[in-house]
Amino acid sequence: MAHAAARTLTLALRGPLAREDLPELAAGVGRRLDATRPKLALIDVDDLAADAVSLEALALIALRARRAGCRVRLRNCAPGLRELVEFAGFGELF
Repeated sequence: MAHAAARTLTLALRGPLAREDLPELAAGVGRRLDATRPKLALIDVDDLAADAVSLEALALIALRARRAGCRVRLRNCAPGLRELVEFAGFGELF
């Protein structure tokens, strides 16, 4: 079972986020993905606002993860953020 846990990366995405934070956020997530090579990334979004910047951050993370061969799942996603993700057509990414 320890092997399965090693193939999962858990991250917490905390807000508030500003658009200028996104390049470093994406780069940091990319470094973690490259270092750990997980099959699954669990992103805790408990403290994330349902806004355009959060949506963009999630899209960047999903794109970077997909390029690394990793699936992404959201944890503790508030209904408003989940609705925004679905509305934007990103539901299949998470």
